[in-house]
Amino acid sequence: MNNTVTSSKIAISIVTYKSSHIIKGLLETVPKNIPIYICDNSQDSGIESAIKDYDVNLYISPKNLGFGKGHNYNLQKIFENQTDAEFIAIINPDCALNSDTLQSLINAAGKYPDAAVFAPKLYDGKGSEMLTYKPNIFKRNYNGLCSKKMEGDICAEFISGAFYIIRINYLRQHQLFDPNIFLFHEDDDFCISVYKNGSYAMVVNDSKCMHLVGKSSKPSWKLEVFKNIASTNSRIYIEYKYKGFLSANILKIRIFCATLAKVLAYACTLNFKKLAKYAGKFCGIFYKI
Repeated sequence: MNNTVTSSKIAISIVTYKSSHIIKGLLETVPKNIPIYICDNSQDSGIESAIKDYDVNLYISPKNLGFGKGHNYNLQKIFENQTDAEFIAIINPDCALNSDTLQSLINAAGKYPDAAVFAPKLYDGKGSEMLTYKPNIFKRNYNGLCSKKMEGDICAEFISGAFYIIRINYLRQHQLFDPNIFLFHEDDDFCISVYKNGSYAMVVNDSKCMHLVGKSSKPSWKLEVFKNIASTNSRIYIEYKYKGFLSANILKIRIFCATLAKVLAYACTLNFKKLAKYAGKFCGIFYKI
């Protein structure tokens, strides 16, 4: 691959969960000689075979650590082993890089010395641009999307956790992901903390990456329920963390009212895919992973 990224500048962190079917697509696009750290949370019997042709530091966790703790584990290993690294790249296994994706982000870091986080523009599998940035979690409208596509670099309150690079010096002073968040909304919490710590996040117009949303793990109705329980857990936790006990309980009531009717409707119509989603959201009010 034609890429000028200096291997000592950056290390890559990936967290997988039943991702052996897709991880090759990412690894094939990573420039050679860049250190890659994978924390596998599923004891996936196929992960070792899937990565055997690549130089990867693999840790198979005996239990599911979750997304944030998995990356926190990788970060500690990067601190220990890649002492010259200037950046860590957080990348989902369902992403694929362009040849200049990483270098464009590193170039932007030189352009914006006060920023800590840099993300590429994301595209889906059909080549359509996705909206990478949003207002922070407390300011979003119902679907949480911005109305305008990028025309240049953007300083954003929130950037998608599918892929971004972070300055190592920032992470030596501040926490990466809150270990109390198991899955989903880690990126919301992290972006809030970046701004609270006096830095900011950039989306870089010249850097591009493909993201096959939702393809990191093989789908199943059990996984759909599990993911939505985790999502509700995380959303309530963030509300409590930043807004307090009363606001978190008001949010629980809102989720209860919004999901109960949908659970009943999808059960009656035998729409099991939607039922799994909203049953998970409903259960997440009462059951913590």
